[in-house]
Amino acid sequence: MLKESILSSNPENSGDTLVSALRRLEREMDLTLHGGESLLAGIPGSLVVTLLSLLHEQPVAVQDISEEDWEILFSSPQLQGIPAILYYRMNNLGERFLPCETIVSRLRGKLLANRAQIFHAQKQLAQLLQALKQAGIEPLVMKGLALAHTAYPHPSLRRPGNDIDLLIRPEEFLRAREILLSRGYHSDAYRFEILRDLQCEETFEPPKGSHNLRPVDLHWELNVDCGMRNSETTRGIFARSIWVKRPDLAFQTMHPVDALAHSAIHLMQNHYREMKLSWICDIGFLGNTLQDTKDWETLQKRSGDWNGLLAVQYALKLAVAWTGMRLPEGYADFSLWPEPNQAERQAIQSAEAKEDRPDLMLRLLLKNAPSLSGKLRLLKNLVFPSKRYVCRLHPPRKSWFFPSAYLSYWQWWIQKSTRTVKRRNFM
Repeated sequence: MLKESILSSNPENSGDTLVSALRRLEREMDLTLHGGESLLAGIPGSLVVTLLSLLHEQPVAVQDISEEDWEILFSSPQLQGIPAILYYRMNNLGERFLPCETIVSRLRGKLLANRAQIFHAQKQLAQLLQALKQAGIEPLVMKGLALAHTAYPHPSLRRPGNDIDLLIRPEEFLRAREILLSRGYHSDAYRFEILRDLQCEETFEPPKGSHNLRPVDLHWELNVDCGMRNSETTRGIFARSIWVKRPDLAFQTMHPVDALAHSAIHLMQNHYREMKLSWICDIGFLGNTLQDTKDWETLQKRSGDWNGLLAVQYALKLAVAWTGMRLPEGYADFSLWPEPNQAERQAIQSAEAKEDRPDLMLRLLLKNAPSLSGKLRLLKNLVFPSKRYVCRLHPPRKSWFFPSAYLSYWQWWIQKSTRTVKRRNFM
């Protein structure tokens, strides 16, 4: 059943009102987010009204939208994953609200494509989980596949993503890496040994020649706390995890409160300049799973613990404006939420540090080290990492010629730093 319109009984006026509210929100957010690119940019007005009205579950006639405008929905990178959701919404509409059968068929095709991708991703995930379980490792599944099975009314509404994300306990990470390497996965960068306190993941490409396999991101931490690492964060996430059980697959994933806080922080601190509407839909669907007032109280506390109150607030505002998510009474007025601290305000402003800039990476590394001895130890590991680590990154022709691996390693950092300086001077 369609939700009762909260803005107007006239669908066209409702759509215009929704667009106006969204533009006001984006102007408000630009003050904090330094002009991140608007999702509205490049999308025809008639299509924006249709998107918002359908996501808000408000009927709006769409016969007047041209096929050229519909094509933007299927081709825009910012709108990837949305056609399947629109098709699901359209199932509740009468014929007078539907586009032509050609468009409906293409929307249905996107949903079926999601279903096929999920099938292959789940098969790959099941094999990985089995291999890790045999070694006594039980990771948490994150992001795409986990959200598809926990936040969305049907898994096919959420694309599984381009990779499979697993959270591993830090003390088990090296064993998990070896298991992936033994199965033919490979990585061009092993960060854990020297950048453990600064970065949070390693990416492993699937075996060469394999089909329908995705890269695997092994995380040893979540990218929360505005760069400040706290071992209690990961331990707490595992302690609060929930099980997802399907006939052909069972896995652990984050509690919905943790998943919502993490998704919001990841969106606003890592991807505010390249937002996709599907990521905002993640927030909306996750928010709809929090039915208990205690969950919202916990969300506020956890957002503060993770230095993410500001990020969570803005992500929720976007979800309300784009998807029509309803915040419960007492939580819709963000002026009543706790005040964000200065650390997270600075983190939002320095989100560009995620662009792999060596100077900012080094600054964050030194800042996050717990003591002077810790800073010196991290610098030593960065400049003179272990022989095994360097030889994996830059394999020498002969094992005894390992000094050449260090030369290649240092050259790589110098070239990266030089490109960064030139890019900053050019800008």
